[in-house]
Order: sequence, then C-alpha cells, then structure tokens
Amino acid sequence: MSSSISTSEVARQLGIIAVTAVLALGSTVMAGIGYFDHVIAGQSRVPNVRTVPDEFRAPMVREYIEDRIRPGGKPLIVVLGDSQSWGFRHREEHVFTTLLQQRLPGYDVVNLSIVDGRLSDQTMVLEMLKAKGIRPRLVITSANITHIGTPELARLVASERPYWSYFFSPINVYRIGQTARLGDREVSEKAYRIVPSPDRFLDSPSGLEKLSQRTEGVLQLARSVGDSVLFYTPAHAVEDFASYPYDRALYDRQVGALMETCRKSGVQCEDLSAAFPLSVFQDVVHLNRGGQVMLADSLLPKILEILGGSGERDTDAKRG
Repeated sequence: MSSSISTSEVARQLGIIAVTAVLALGSTVMAGIGYFDHVIAGQSRVPNVRTVPDEFRAPMVREYIEDRIRPGGKPLIVVLGDSQSWGFRHREEHVFTTLLQQRLPGYDVVNLSIVDGRLSDQTMVLEMLKAKGIRPRLVITSANITHIGTPELARLVASERPYWSYFFSPINVYRIGQTARLGDREVSEKAYRIVPSPDRFLDSPSGLEKLSQRTEGVLQLARSVGDSVLFYTPAHAVEDFASYPYDRALYDRQVGALMETCRKSGVQCEDLSAAFPLSVFQDVVHLNRGGQVMLADSLLPKILEILGGSGERDTDAKRG
C-alpha cells in the first residue's frame, strides 16, 4: 500500500511540475510577443536582427512587415540595404530615412535594410513584399561592395519557424530589446576605427560577372515588386582607404561594373561611391550624423524626379 501511495504522490508532483513548466513557458512566450510588438510599434525601420539566431531572423522581419505596412495607407517608399542605410549606431530620428520622411509627408518611408545584409537578404525581403501583395511606389536599393564576397553570405535564411518561438527561451525576452535597439546608441564624431578584412569578389572577370549577375537579379525583382526603382552605390571614405586594406583602383572598377549593370537594368541610378568627404564618416562605411543628412540630401532630388515632384519637399524640416 505504502508503495502505491508513494508512486501516486510522485506522479502528482511530476504533474504539478510539468503544468508549472508549461505555464511558465507560455508566459515567457506571451511576454516576448508583447515586448516584441512594443519594440517595433511605430518604428520606421526593421529591428536589427543581426544577433538573433539565423532561423529567427526572417520570421521577425516578416512579422515587422506585416505589422508595419498596412493596406490603404500612404504610398509606400521602401529602402533596402545594409548597416549604412539602416543607420547603425544612430537613434532612429537621426537616420536618413527619417529625414526623408520629414521631406516627403505624402509618403510612408519604411527602412527594411538588414544590418550586415547582402544582396541575397534584399532578395528575401523583396519576396516577402511580393508574397504579401505589397507594392511600393518606389524601391530604393543599394549594393555595398565591401559586403560582396565569394560565396556571398546571407543574414536572412529561409525558415518556416514562427517568430514567437524565439521566446521559448525566457532569456530572449530580454535579448530582443537589446537586439532591436542595438543601433540606437549615439557615438562621437570620432568613433572607433576597425581595420576589416576585405569581403568582396576577387578582381577577376568571373568575380565581376557574379557581382553583376546578383545585382541584376535584385534590380529585376525590385522592378517586379515596385512601381519604380532607384539604385545607388553607397558612399565610402575613399580619402582614407590607405588606413584600410582597400584597393581604390579595384573599388572603382567594381563601382563601374555596378553602375553599368544598373543602367542595363532600366532603373534610375545614382553613384555616391566617392561623393562624400571624410568628415561625415565614422569609419570606412558608416556615416556620422552629418553623413546621414548628406545621404538624405543626395538622394532626395532623384526621388522627387521619380515621383514626379509629388513629394512636397518640407524645407523647414529639422536636419539632424
């Protein structure tokens, strides 16, 4: 008898533990969903998913798109790119897309750049928009030569996991806030300097051919998704290339290949590769606050030209 009672008690205790664990897990998932929704609410740029495990990045980007872009709103301008266009190390109000929004009040400017993103990531984001039937009035895209390697890395990977399953781990409820706001830290105009290893195609006919093919693929997909497409080559601190392992002659050849691909693709093209002075950079590619203003000012005339002058430029908008 005592053995039977003991066994029943053990089973009861195990049941209590199991129910408690399920309730606790469910609570962390619900808390994570609520916190994530709070983090992305009203933001004009996709959360920085760089430090999120691979299989959760695409689901979180997809959730942001579904939550942020609703039917029946203002005409949409979507920006694709990497950490420069995302505004890495800047609060959202100082990023060039926010400045564009101030100057284009008749449009909804949404920044879908992926920190450390590649052309393959832009392809996935465009496919998400296409699958949702979202048709931007304008798609602004770029290709950062220093991020094009062989083989090309991808920050977003195909995954069918729901984004909320990320919060099965209670610690991730805290981490998502740190991840989403990783770039919201202002830095001094004399920010740190990192000497990176070059991440690019080799200076060879096959390398330039791959660069052109991948860029053309993104541009053609963008044309099928949006009414118009503007492609630009991101600015780099070319005056300081001697401090980095970058070959200016190689850089110029690669920029030339990108611009030629752009022209053949039938989209609007803007070459900013060597357009900005050294004073507006934090490092070889990331812009300081003055650089974000310069990027907005540099792209705005072409944007207005594409939109037919319907953007209603706000000359009184605060510039950084």
